[in-house]
Amino acid sequence: MFSGLDEKLTGYRPELWTIVAGTGVGKSTLASHLAWDLMANHGEPVGLMLLEQNNKKTLQQLIGINIGQPLYQQANAIPKQEQVEEGLKLFTDDNCFIFDHFGSTDSNDLLKRMSFLATGAGCRWIIFDHITMATTLGFDSDSSGLSERQMIDAITTRIRSQIVEGCGVGVIMVSHTRKATGGGEHADGSASVRISDIRGSGSIGQLSDAIISIEKMKD
Repeated sequence: MFSGLDEKLTGYRPELWTIVAGTGVGKSTLASHLAWDLMANHGEPVGLMLLEQNNKKTLQQLIGINIGQPLYQQANAIPKQEQVEEGLKLFTDDNCFIFDHFGSTDSNDLLKRMSFLATGAGCRWIIFDHITMATTLGFDSDSSGLSERQMIDAITTRIRSQIVEGCGVGVIMVSHTRKATGGGEHADGSASVRISDIRGSGSIGQLSDAIISIEKMKD
């Protein structure tokens, strides 16, 4: 399904990949499709930490991808019983773990849960959407003075060292952009995404094994 990515990245490996694009361009959609591809086509157990949507929407999205229907937008596109049957075909007892993030106290807690997905649940890949949302939680009471850039640095460094290197799993992370270098907008396709446009102080570009940028085609 992702022949272009296979050609550029030579297949899935236990690395840190970051998807970056302007608002509304499709970062989360691509992340969900990659999660589905890992489960459906590669037999890889996946952990999902999607901080901007609830678990019901996540299930609808993955089942919808599997049958080619946008269930998260049109929940009644097919009867509920058929949705359940399709879900049973896609999901097994150990190929998909969805983290219920509501009630999380801080990013330190998120990283502990991420570590559990890797070591306790046996996930070979973790989808983390998105790092900017995680920075709003802080790390703990001692991190209240950190800026967003410093928080992004700290979280990215720990994902790389503790999860990817320490646990030996792959992480696909979603990140936002900041204002485009040289003018224009990433969201409308009037500016291309550069590494320097990734939100933060540069740690994502330095620590990621691959950066996948999405751009909207100009009319």
